[in-house]
Amino acid sequence: MQDLGFGRRLALAREAAGMTQEIAAAKIGIRRETLSVYEQAERGGDEDAENDHYPPANVLRRICETYDRSADWLLWGEGPRATLNGKRHLSAVPGGRQEPRPAIQPPLLR
Repeated sequence: MQDLGFGRRLALAREAAGMTQEIAAAKIGIRRETLSVYEQAERGGDEDAENDHYPPANVLRRICETYDRSADWLLWGEGPRATLNGKRHLSAVPGGRQEPRPAIQPPLLR
């Protein structure tokens, strides 16, 4: 099976959430054009990697929350795919019952 790049996984997650780029971008808090650029990014390590644009950490966190997907899966295609409202589950982990990395917890706002 061919590895999907970051941009393709990002687009698949958006489509699975039933959102257009316009709706998703508004929920994430970015411009539609910016989301389009992210969806065109490939996995790091390619010759064209310097032309790839990945979201900053704060935007990636909002993307994960909006699409209910783990950052590990979006960035690398590894680990659990969905987070189930911020709580990781193992249904998408290859090989069954692996220990997932702890979910990224957003800082508390005061």
